[in-house]
Amino acid sequence: MAGQLTDNLTLNTLDYTVTYISVVLGLCVWVSFFLFLLILLIRQILPGRAVFLKGMLWGILLITPFMGKLRFFHEKNFFCCWTYWWIGFCNERWWVRYGYLLGMILCAGVLFSGRRRLGRLVNGMEMDRVCGQKVRIHDRLLTPFSTGLFRPSIVLPQILQKELETEEQEMVLLHERTHIRLGHLWFCLLWDILQILLWPDFFFAVCRKYFHEDLEQICDRVTIRKSGQDAYAYGLLLLKNMQLLNPGAPGLKRRNVTIAFAAPGGYRDMRKRFSRIASFTPYRRSAAGALCLGSAVLIVGILLLILYSSYPRYTEVREIVLYQGPEEAQMIILEPGSFEQAVSWDEEYIYIRRTPMDKLLEELGAGGERFWISFGGYMKLPSMGGSCSCVDVDYRGQEEELRIPYWNGESNFCSALLKQIP
Repeated sequence: MAGQLTDNLTLNTLDYTVTYISVVLGLCVWVSFFLFLLILLIRQILPGRAVFLKGMLWGILLITPFMGKLRFFHEKNFFCCWTYWWIGFCNERWWVRYGYLLGMILCAGVLFSGRRRLGRLVNGMEMDRVCGQKVRIHDRLLTPFSTGLFRPSIVLPQILQKELETEEQEMVLLHERTHIRLGHLWFCLLWDILQILLWPDFFFAVCRKYFHEDLEQICDRVTIRKSGQDAYAYGLLLLKNMQLLNPGAPGLKRRNVTIAFAAPGGYRDMRKRFSRIASFTPYRRSAAGALCLGSAVLIVGILLLILYSSYPRYTEVREIVLYQGPEEAQMIILEPGSFEQAVSWDEEYIYIRRTPMDKLLEELGAGGERFWISFGGYMKLPSMGGSCSCVDVDYRGQEEELRIPYWNGESNFCSALLKQIP
């Protein structure tokens, strides 16, 4: 098994799993770089009003973790050199494969510990009713935000509860309910998961800001349409919130919340948001729904195409390898169909029939009184497999059929578990 550190089966299984994960996800990281560049390029080309289409672009990233087993990585000359270099690099250097795993653990610790701290903070806030809805009230100058997946909560600063009119409070709460209804909190979780899996790709950290901007633009448009008010009134409310909340006060990091009004940011960001609100034009709900549905169908279609063009979970190895040495130092790979009459095996024994075996050895130009046969096993990726069995054949006797016992490398839980890893 590639990348072995010990002779212990369980430890070897864990080591192989780490190697396999680092190889596959490392290839996915390489793909994600180009997908991010493509997304950023298309965002620049699209007009400012195409906010729904810009938001849908980020969905392309969902296919990234499934691209590490694409066949063209291993079968096209342009990619083969880099692919096999990476496989060898992970196999030969334990600190590379375990470094990738450690990076995933550290990234997950940072992201999910932040979510946990935020959850504790929100749970400690006072609950109150605003416009007939239960919300969390906080006395700090925080922008209103929504958080939580299964039981979402809306947090409203105390100053907005006191200073805003009832209609204005309803608009703020509508904005946050829209974030929840559109699934933006779940999208933020998916972003975190992708960043954990593909942590070497720094674009996840760089582009998080643009991802949140697109979510806010979508939410602004849906909120304006649903409220029945015009964009001018919505912009005035946003400006009023900015005046009530000190933008320079410490706030919450974007990765843990869905930012709403008076989000921390520079003058250029807020100017861009105001200009896009001012350019709001009514849209047809059916058209927006059709765009979302079409994008989802397209992503699912691409994903199915990727799975079809990828290697399966595992492939049974049908070939056998005949090795003679050390004097002859000859290794011969026998394809299926060329050895069935001479060699066969079951769960406990390998059977070698002398007459067809003599004929086969003569055709191959091989001979000798002793050789080894390797057979069975499986392949996860080209050059990555395991659980093959090997026997030492003493061919000096005259028996018509040799029956040699062997240890079946596939008849154990670890091998069965490795086969099921995607």
